[in-house]
Amino acid sequence: MKDNPILKPIEDKVQPVELVLKNDQTISDILTLLSLHPVRSQSYLYVTDKEGALSGVVSLKKLLITNPLKKIEEVMDKNILSLTLKDTVEKALEIFTQHHFFALPVTDHQNKLLGYVDMHKTLGDSLDVSNVEHRSEAFQLVGLHLEAIRRQSVVKNYMMRMPWLFCNLLGGFTCAFVSDLYSLTLSKFLVLAMFIPLVLSLSESVSMMTVMQVLLLMRKEGMTLKRYIQMYIKEIQVVTLVALTCAVIVASLSPFWDEGLKVAVIIGCGIFISIFVSSFLGAILPIVFHKLKLDPKIASGPVVLMIADVATTLIYLTLATATLM
Repeated sequence: MKDNPILKPIEDKVQPVELVLKNDQTISDILTLLSLHPVRSQSYLYVTDKEGALSGVVSLKKLLITNPLKKIEEVMDKNILSLTLKDTVEKALEIFTQHHFFALPVTDHQNKLLGYVDMHKTLGDSLDVSNVEHRSEAFQLVGLHLEAIRRQSVVKNYMMRMPWLFCNLLGGFTCAFVSDLYSLTLSKFLVLAMFIPLVLSLSESVSMMTVMQVLLLMRKEGMTLKRYIQMYIKEIQVVTLVALTCAVIVASLSPFWDEGLKVAVIIGCGIFISIFVSSFLGAILPIVFHKLKLDPKIASGPVVLMIADVATTLIYLTLATATLM
């Protein structure tokens, strides 16, 4: 455990601050100063008071879009998350992944600014930060919290996981029941049964891609009706291309199973419609969970997969039965 880089303190990873601002400076003065001494490595600019204590932080982007006559203390963020030299890499990573910062200031016990820790350049030396972010997001989507896995008991972890795993069980049983209702169609056209796993896999993948787009919009940009519509229009365009490509590929290969062109077209159409329905579920359910005061990152994954599987099985087999039987 001692050699685990995630448990080591950040003190040897602290970088010096190139430019420290004072809270009585104007935006115009700061921009002039930056033109003479450009900051090359800092994602944020840190503001201190007369005693050198950290009092605020501001991004370079915010400086460029702010009235130059204003003082920095009027626009800086005063709610600061900072680290100390004794804090571990693990703690820094938790803050990075929870708040999506690019850097964090480091202070002493008197809140004096000592430097900063950069997510990519510094922590990336000992740990793949981007991989940690993706892994954390993936855990949340299947109903797991990284913090709960580390700190909670076995029983609490079990109680946290099982409700969402029951979604998978319920979805599997429901799909089996639906398939049994269409057993006559499946027995007559065996190729339909052979393509069920592929149809489900494609629908699940597309639904989760759409869920990730919605969660990203909610997390980074803020959810408004206009942004949501813009996102979904773009997603529909992408999904159309994906659905067409998958449907054409599968439909063109299915005649190799000697069931004829009509069956091939039905399989392709089933895939096309199922992908659209799954994308719609992935776009709407996170919003529903958010309105119900549930964590959309946790609830969306298992529930969307369950509903997408059942809807896809129904669409696929109903279309095949109505057309072929």
